[in-house]
Amino acid sequence: MKTYIRLVAFFVVIGIALTSFTKDERNQPMQGSRQSFVNNNISGTLTITYPNGGEILFKGTTIIITWTSSTPFPPEVRLELWKGGAYFSVINPSAPNTGSCYWAIQPTVPNGNDYKVKILPTTNTIPFDFSDNYFTITGGTIPPNAVN
Repeated sequence: MKTYIRLVAFFVVIGIALTSFTKDERNQPMQGSRQSFVNNNISGTLTITYPNGGEILFKGTTIIITWTSSTPFPPEVRLELWKGGAYFSVINPSAPNTGSCYWAIQPTVPNGNDYKVKILPTTNTIPFDFSDNYFTITGGTIPPNAVN
């Protein structure tokens, strides 16, 4: 009986910790600043470093999305593209947590200056991070001296 009570208490505490964040319609944490997590004594953060705001990216090019992770956990991350504060599409559903990932920007992505990248674990909804500010995606001509 004592083991059963301990397990129930453990799951109740974990459930409260994991559901204490405001969720969107996809049951994902709402857009905001960085979120840290503590889960089974493992803590950490994920932080987008590029694109992090102000960049001009061109359709049909490939960029390298970069981030920092305070621990090797989680082993894989999900990268999403958000437009105007709403989920737009998945960039990579399961990228190794190595700090970088190639992204081929498709020609079908609408032009806009209100894009952000979101990073989160593939197995959880926290920690997560968004680009700090909006970046632009355009189909214009790439200047010869442009550096993505």
